[in-house]
Amino acid sequence: MKKNSVKVISFMILVSFANVVLNLIPNIINVINNFVGIFGENFSLVILIQIVATLTSMLDVVEKLVLISLGIKAVNQGTVAIPIVDSLVKKYMR
Repeated sequence: MKKNSVKVISFMILVSFANVVLNLIPNIINVINNFVGIFGENFSLVILIQIVATLTSMLDVVEKLVLISLGIKAVNQGTVAIPIVDSLVKKYMR
């Protein structure tokens, strides 16, 4: 049970990190837009911002599905294989 708890927390940290990295893209675009706005111009990549929003939404859905499956498996004393998280748990938890 302890290993499953660590696995869930590791997965949540990984997904949160991915969300932060994805959300940096619109922030960078806004910084460029604000800088260019000083000179009276406009800079916007609406399609890129929409792609990032879609990816973020998809990541949220995947996160919820994996957490539900991990919760169900934990009740049955099982686990779900997540290669990246499994390697981290195996490396740092003995």
